Amino acid sequence: MPKIYLLSFLSLLCTLCLLEGGFYGFWWCLPTHWYYTPPTREAFLRYLTGEIDWTLGWRAEPEALAPGGYRLAPAGEGLTTPCVSLYGDSFTFGYEVAPEFAWGNLLTARLGCRVDNYGVAGYGTDQAYLAFQQHHRHGSDAAPVVILSHLSENIVRNITQDLGFIYQNVLALKPRFVVEPAGGLRLLPLPRLAPHDYEAYRRDLGQFFPADSLLPGHSRLAKRRVFFPYMLSVPLLFTYKRLYASLLFYASTRPPWFAELYDPAHPSQALQITRDILRQFGYEARQHGKRPLIFVIPTARDLLYFQRTQQWSYTPLLTQLHTHGEVEAVNLGPLLLAKVHDGALCAAFCTNALTRSGHYTVQGNKLLAEVAWDILRGYGRVPGANQE
Repeated sequence: MPKIYLLSFLSLLCTLCLLEGGFYGFWWCLPTHWYYTPPTREAFLRYLTGEIDWTLGWRAEPEALAPGGYRLAPAGEGLTTPCVSLYGDSFTFGYEVAPEFAWGNLLTARLGCRVDNYGVAGYGTDQAYLAFQQHHRHGSDAAPVVILSHLSENIVRNITQDLGFIYQNVLALKPRFVVEPAGGLRLLPLPRLAPHDYEAYRRDLGQFFPADSLLPGHSRLAKRRVFFPYMLSVPLLFTYKRLYASLLFYASTRPPWFAELYDPAHPSQALQITRDILRQFGYEARQHGKRPLIFVIPTARDLLYFQRTQQWSYTPLLTQLHTHGEVEAVNLGPLLLAKVHDGALCAAFCTNALTRSGHYTVQGNKLLAEVAWDILRGYGRVPGANQE
């Protein structure tokens, strides 16, 4: 009998070792952005000694900007007075297309006056709003019409202080807002990390991000960590909603992975935070004598989801903004779809056609400029612009 037990134990041990080795090998085949990996000490120190903007987190690459801090726009050369300014993320900036094809530049050509594009890749709605504040505090934005673009997915960025909790960045700290118990927003600045914080940072992220809604493993919207035993931790990776929702998107009618954040009852209060940021933007723009406008920009998967269901995941945000009427918000989704031929959606709105994701293409930027032009014409006269 003892020999039978020994053989059974060895057999079980071999099976577990094979399983563990199999899951370990499978993990190495997975894209790194599917799970959370803490930065190495070298990456941590490199980040802290790099160019950190302690107000906004980061800025656009200087070589991509004109002396005034907005994106280079060939159509704006020689034009001295801006008529419109843009704030937002990479979709506002026109990421992955050359300056001449970015929608801000195309809008400049259509309007006949300068459109200053202050969009920065990776920004949340919170950072775009803070950039607007900063430019107006310094008097560097003279445009009478100001547009803040909210990409639908930005609602995720608005509830974290590290973009690395969402994307492939090793470390990308940012400010964020939280809702006060009595109402109103309170700004949380960037965590002031120091080189000697590295071990504590790896051990307990919560002490540096006490109000973060995307701490690894803390919710289904947060990335998972990989640990030993791999046969337990690797399967848990597929409980990360961004991962499983993306995989199921191909086979079923599912909303984008972040759609639940637009639920007013969500514990992160993401909807309330985003709504109040946009309301405050409208109020402050009017205080500066500006005419504010909000563009709500859909991702490619938002557009595909609407084609399948006739629903927009971000409708609750539009409803709350329209209910109070404090700032005009425009859903660009229907306007963009109206300009796309059947079956050509990804040619305009997916730089990655395989995953049906990414940024808008050259064609998509052209359509976005046309939509913006149509909206501005309906919105009223733009000072200095060609209104024909």
